[in-house]
Order: sequence, then C-alpha cells, then structure tokens
Amino acid sequence: MAIIDKQVAASIDDADELESTGAMDLVDVNVVNRAAVGIAFRYWGGYRFVLDEAIPVGSTIDVAYLTVYIADSGQDDANINLHFEEVAAPPAFAAGAFNITLRDRTEASVPWVANALGVGWKQSPSLVVPLQEVVDVCSSSVIVVITRPNQDAPKLLYVSSWDLGNHSFAAWLHIEYTAPVVPPSHNSPGQHIRSFTIPGQNAKGLTFDGRHLWNSSDDDSLIYQIDPETGTTIRSFATPAGDAYGLAFDDGTLWHCDFGTDLIYQIDLETGTVLRSFASPDATPSGLTFDGRTLWLAGWTGDLIYQIDLETGTVIRSFAAPFTFPSGLTFDGRTLYLADRDSDLIYQIDTETGTVIRSFAAGDATPGDLTWDGRTLWMVAGNAGTIVQIVV
Repeated sequence: MAIIDKQVAASIDDADELESTGAMDLVDVNVVNRAAVGIAFRYWGGYRFVLDEAIPVGSTIDVAYLTVYIADSGQDDANINLHFEEVAAPPAFAAGAFNITLRDRTEASVPWVANALGVGWKQSPSLVVPLQEVVDVCSSSVIVVITRPNQDAPKLLYVSSWDLGNHSFAAWLHIEYTAPVVPPSHNSPGQHIRSFTIPGQNAKGLTFDGRHLWNSSDDDSLIYQIDPETGTTIRSFATPAGDAYGLAFDDGTLWHCDFGTDLIYQIDLETGTVLRSFASPDATPSGLTFDGRTLWLAGWTGDLIYQIDLETGTVIRSFAAPFTFPSGLTFDGRTLYLADRDSDLIYQIDTETGTVIRSFAAGDATPGDLTWDGRTLWMVAGNAGTIVQIVV
C-alpha cells in the first residue's frame, strides 16, 4: 500500500471564491468556507496538492482525508460538501472569476457538517468515495479538493491558508492506496501490451487526458480524439498549421508544437480554437509534455530537453537529451520518458539532473511521441503505423 501526505505548498494552491460574483482571493490568510441561504454570502474553497508521483489509474483508494487548521473558535462551524476536481492535471488557482466553481468536479461528494470544531488541526470525514471516482478514470500527480457550501443554515469556517505567514498551517491531504497489478504476462519493460492502427497518416503527437488519447497527424493536419479501449476515433479537428508534432494535455486544453512554424500552441479541446501561441526554443520541436506546472519540450536542433514557463514561454532550464534524435516525451508524475529515433530506445530521465535512470527498447524502428496513462506508456510506432501500449 502506498501512502501520500502532501501539504499545500504555494499561494496559488489554495483560494476561495464568492459564489455570487466569482471573485477569487488567493492571498488572504484564511480560506473562507461559508454556507448561507443567499448566494451573495456563500464562499467556495479550493486546495491543490502536487504529489511526488501520480496515483495510477485503476488504483483502489483505501484511506483519504483532508486536514485543516482552524485558528478562531468563532469561525469553526462546517456546513460544506467536499468534492475533487475530476481532471488529469488540475491547474493552479488564478485570479480570473469563477476559477473554483467552473472546475469539473466529482459527482460524489462528502458532507462535512459540524458545529464548534474548535481551534487546532481538524480532520475531514473520509474522502475515499469521491477520490475513487477520480482515480477510476484519471491518473494525476496533482489533486484538487473543492469545498461547496450548503444553502441552508448559515455557517462560517475559516481555514488557515498558505499565506498565513507560517506556511506550516496550510492544509494537508492524506491518501493511502493500492496500485493495480499489471498482468504477469506483461512484466518486461518495453513489452508491447496491445496496439491499434493510427487514424491518420504519418502520426506524430500523442497525449492522454485521463480518459482518451489524442493523436496529431502530420499529413492530414488533424488532431484525433481516440478511445484507448477500442482505438476508435471519437472526433477530430484541424491542427493550427501543417507540420503537427508533440501534444500535451493541460486541464481542458491541449498544448501542441508545430515543426513548420516553430510555435507552441494552446488549443481549446472542445472547439479546436487556438487560444494563444509562443515561439518554440528549438527550431525543430518534437515531443511535448506537461508536469502540472510547466511544459517540457524535446527538440532535434539542439538535441536538448527544455523546461518552459507556461505564462511567458521562456525557458526555465534545459539539459542534453541522451541521444541524437529525441522524438517523444512524457511525464509520469516524477520522471520524464523520452523516445529517440536514432537509438530506438525509450529513456527514463531524472527531471532535476537530466540523468538517465534506465532505458529499454521501443520495439519500433521509428518511435514517435509518448504519453503516460498512470500505469503504462503509449507510443506512436511510426514504422508499424500503430499506437502501442507499453509496459514500463
């Protein structure tokens, strides 16, 4: 059984929202959780936890609860429901209106109704059921708890935030889970579990949104949404330009790099509309992935792996790729996996040092982009013209 204890670690990782206006507060010393009959007085809360590694999809949640610190006995009455955000990579909270209430949350929730909780650390009721709903469909290294106020009796609960000054009073999340077991017949790193034919011509980019695969095709300039169980195409839309390469998923949007324009695009998942773009740090961008806060890009020109700031597009740092033709990139919640077309290997790489942890055969002469589903890798196998699921 795996055990996780994580604390809110930044100002942008806890917040509250006034339901009537959507006004967000990210810097108050308290996260306000306020139940009321009138919408003008109700406050929602949010707590974001960045894990060291992703909880594999299909895991069994054995224990889960939130622990918060209450500093004022006059503001210690709970009348809320606790949900989780049900996406693969929940972003940090932002100042824009309705940044909590508009998030996709679990259908399941847990009521926390109690008067006079008192001063000190307080543990929520069990959150196993709503968290299990997330893990059944998503693998994520970022977990967001959303507190929804009730609409009956007015109650006020002030929870100490990261911005209190003494960060040690910020909220904690405790999780115990049992990971799914990979079938014994598929236990060798690099072994192909199954595959299906790519929907387009000359497939390049690949990413996973917690439920579906997304694949970009170079020749027909389309991005496909694919059912990973059947390989069936659900829908498609046009790429922003003609040389479609790496894809990465980020809470309702795709990031996509183009080999011809040397740009990185943010794309709306529902419409295919380009939301914004910025220049790639490498003239021939290939693999692309998202770690919950920043983008990572593999480029052929410099044979480098770049960490990129999402807001500015600037390079935070870079290190050398282990070989000369990096083509696919993904993040497993702790490390990077990189596919290389010259060596035909997949490398696991330490994100802090750039050191290769291990490598194994890709099983295809032209390995393309990679993605991680919480348990296994998926890879574009260019030579075979398939998308394959791979044991790690």
